[in-house]
Amino acid sequence: MITLAICWYYNHNYYVIQKEVQKILKTEEKEVNKTITKVFLSLSMCLCYTAGNVSNIHAASLNTSGVKTEYEMLELQRNKGNSGSSNILSNGDFEQGSKKWTIKNDAVITNEKDGNENKGFTHSQYYGVVKGADSTLSQKITVSSNKNYAAQARVKIGHAGESVRFVVYDDSNTLFKESVVGYDESLKGTYQTVNININSENYTQLNVALIGVNGDVCVDNVIFTPFTSKGIMDPGVVEDGDFINRSNRWKTTGDGKIQKHEGNDSGYLLSWSGNASVYQEVSLKPNTEYTLKADVLIAKAGAYGFLAVKTPNVENLNPAVEKTVKCTKDQEWTWQQVELKFNSRNNTSVSVCFLKWLDNADRNQNNATFMSQMIVDNVELVEGKSEVQEVEDENYTVLWADEFNGNQKNTDSNGLDVDNWGYELGCVRGVEQQHYVKDNANVHINDGKLVLEVTDRKKEDQYKNPRGNRQVIYNSGSVRTHGKREFLFGRIEVLAKLPKGQATFPAFWTLGADFTLDGSINGDQGDGWPMSGEIDIMESIGNPNVVYETLHYNNGSGNGNDDGKYAGNGKTTAITTPGRVIDGEVYHVYGINWSAGKMEWYIDDQIVRSVDYSDDPAALKALDRPQYIQLNFATGGNWPGDAGKNLAGQQFKVEYAYYAQNEKQAASAKKYYENTVSVNAKDMIIKKGTEADLLKNVTLKAGSDKVNVDDYTIDYSIDNEHMFTTSPDLTDESTSNDEARTRVDCLVRTNDPKEIAKLPAGEYNLHISAMHKSKPSVRKTVKLTIVASADYTKLTKAVNKANALDKSLYKDFSKVEDALDNVKYDLDITKQSEVNAMTKALEDAMAGLEYKDADYTKLNEAVNKAKSLDKTLYVDFSAVEDALDNVKYDLDITKQSEVNAMTKALEDAMAGLEYKDADYTKLNEAVNKAKSLDKTLYVDFSAVESALNNVKYDLDITKQSEVDAMTKALEDAVAKLEKKITIDTTDKTDPKPSDKNDQKPSDKSDSKTDTTVKTGDTTNVLPMFVSVIVTLLGIFLLKRKLNN
Repeated sequence: MITLAICWYYNHNYYVIQKEVQKILKTEEKEVNKTITKVFLSLSMCLCYTAGNVSNIHAASLNTSGVKTEYEMLELQRNKGNSGSSNILSNGDFEQGSKKWTIKNDAVITNEKDGNENKGFTHSQYYGVVKGADSTLSQKITVSSNKNYAAQARVKIGHAGESVRFVVYDDSNTLFKESVVGYDESLKGTYQTVNININSENYTQLNVALIGVNGDVCVDNVIFTPFTSKGIMDPGVVEDGDFINRSNRWKTTGDGKIQKHEGNDSGYLLSWSGNASVYQEVSLKPNTEYTLKADVLIAKAGAYGFLAVKTPNVENLNPAVEKTVKCTKDQEWTWQQVELKFNSRNNTSVSVCFLKWLDNADRNQNNATFMSQMIVDNVELVEGKSEVQEVEDENYTVLWADEFNGNQKNTDSNGLDVDNWGYELGCVRGVEQQHYVKDNANVHINDGKLVLEVTDRKKEDQYKNPRGNRQVIYNSGSVRTHGKREFLFGRIEVLAKLPKGQATFPAFWTLGADFTLDGSINGDQGDGWPMSGEIDIMESIGNPNVVYETLHYNNGSGNGNDDGKYAGNGKTTAITTPGRVIDGEVYHVYGINWSAGKMEWYIDDQIVRSVDYSDDPAALKALDRPQYIQLNFATGGNWPGDAGKNLAGQQFKVEYAYYAQNEKQAASAKKYYENTVSVNAKDMIIKKGTEADLLKNVTLKAGSDKVNVDDYTIDYSIDNEHMFTTSPDLTDESTSNDEARTRVDCLVRTNDPKEIAKLPAGEYNLHISAMHKSKPSVRKTVKLTIVASADYTKLTKAVNKANALDKSLYKDFSKVEDALDNVKYDLDITKQSEVNAMTKALEDAMAGLEYKDADYTKLNEAVNKAKSLDKTLYVDFSAVEDALDNVKYDLDITKQSEVNAMTKALEDAMAGLEYKDADYTKLNEAVNKAKSLDKTLYVDFSAVESALNNVKYDLDITKQSEVDAMTKALEDAVAKLEKKITIDTTDKTDPKPSDKNDQKPSDKSDSKTDTTVKTGDTTNVLPMFVSVIVTLLGIFLLKRKLNN
């Protein structure tokens, strides 16, 4: 039993191991053994818890691309089941684990799956299982006497012989009603409904139980709700809103049906229809605000239906009450959570309806509404303003976190990350009794926690609060992110342990990012309270188990009153959740889930308040803009009363602060920032007495093209927060510290270089504001350092030189960065040697810098290309050789232009190269030879002529092969020529003299006769032939005669 009790105790505290391990690493040697013992005890407890219990806290899904955090943000618990009626029974869908349920005899609440599918009703994650006889899940509920109620549960019985009892009874069993459900073959493997109607008689408490009989039976979605004697739900209640019972209260018109979708009964509007509705008549209270909710699914993009409230016979009210439900491409076959808010006026009976309607002309295949199926489910009517408009996206990305481990880059002596946090100092608001200081005793990081602690203020430093009669008797701490980090929409939370004692007054809250800090900033440069808006996430007075959640803003009149529609009248919450135990102390999560027009407050995983202010323009203007967060520990005041006398040592401890957004919140924030500007400014250092232009290097960046930066005016205010002292100090140059009530003052209220020159040496807050005539100011706070009397001339010059260097040019810039980080300002003349040493260190670091090598990639490519060239091919290769000779290596990145010039020179030289001409000697010989031939002497001269025609001149040496080919072609054509056959017919005898007239030609034409045999020659060869024959015959006859 002891072990089980320990396991139960650690049910919500399984994060303790990680924290204890961190402590070991920080603990001195003498404490190690003690701490290790604690770790093993914690580990044993958590292992026991893991083995024996099912956690009822679920972590929100975190986007791992965000900031890594030590703790997971909790999933905020909402009523995700039990739709359709007002369920008296808590956690009826078991989605909060065992919460509110009594478990006996092996019954369990589990999230075991079938493969990847959840086994709960409608695939919900958690469900109950009763295992055999007397295995029981029960819950005690409070009811009204003599009232009719309906109880309902879903049970799944998988095997023959298995059964379960559904029972409603009082503690004495005098009032007892049950329904026993057994196996039904037709319903095997699916959930069936079991109902009980009962009158409470004179009882105000009843028990609802599911009791096993045989086998393992799954149970889910247990409902206990009011019911009239006529079977009609009470006014404002939709019966059978999830259609499970197919109640006859649901009616249809046209092509409206009640049928299954994915195994679950729903209201159905068929496709191929322009007239379909599903409706139910309900009774209402007159002149009452209601919200009609429903889940709607539309199959086709471009289609639309109507969620409506109509007369009992389904006609329009006057005025009509309806909401168009549209479907985009991304919403096809996707459930949409739809709400319709209305006032009942004088109507006491209406029909709630989901319908589609088209004129006859629009009822065709081209109309998406006509062709689309539409489904409605989980219909619910809520009296009053709805606290939850839609199912929240629980997928959050942590954008920022401070786990107060003191290892941030820029922390002060208290361990506080000053890049994100600053201090609120002095006596600031109300008639409180603490003096906010930044002493380590009052603000420090310890063991991974931010600690704000109350200490006694010295008697001689106590004073009367100037705004009332209470004496300021304590010192305490207050930190804020003003000017350094702002927040807009999302979950903002801390895990904190609150102090206790008379009029302890810790708070976690926000103010508008342009708030003028109670006078530390010129009122013209932003908004004062409450116009800037204030969100009190958590306030506590004396009792750490009771907290308050409040909004503050003006109604828009600008009269300075806290009189907005939802302002003031905060909610009081008694904490009932167990929280987390760390170091033996109870911590709780306090946070808001902030969306455009809507705020939810939560403690641990429970939503404790919700305000929908979307109908109030003044609230939207004051609240839906960037805010900064603040953590402070006040004591006493008009609200908490006089502070107790023994509060010293009380601590407000914060384990972490987280900021996260889901997709919708991120989109809303993005939309806001697209319509404003951001201020770009860095910390500044000037010498004392300088009339400096502090806005010279300040710039604005537009959030989008819709913003004109010229519409903004930039100005600044300067305060002396950094020179604040806890006790009066007459030796420093600040007059703000001369009285017991040391304070932070606005020293410069506008851009005035002459006033800057008057400021003493030191560090200041420079609050830069970009102001617009109709939008909130945009604020950025940087540090202004005015160099003291030590001579910082050389150091400032070295720092400026170092800051002007582009570190990307150097191989190792870390020594310069280290030297810059080690620079300390505000040293006086006695510390000049330290200033000189810092100067030397920085100068030495810069002197030791080595530039990175120049980029020779392109030059090397050019050199390789040039060296691969055959210079014999070019007319003049000397320019390339000169460029190669001029190449210098080992230049650094500052000489990159020289390397580029060498590259260009080499590339230009190569680009200017000219090839030599090809050798035409042999081709010219061949051409001359061919042209000298008498083509009339050859049978076919065409090949030669073709080769001559193909000759091309002016080719360069790279085309020598083409020239050689032309030469060969011509030589081959000439070599293949065939001469014609020629017969000589000339008369060999001397011609006889003739008269002169015979010697003259008959005309001027050439007297030569062409006797060449030609194809197709018309010369008469017969006489010659006969002559030859006769000659041969004569020779033959003469030879014969001689023989004889």
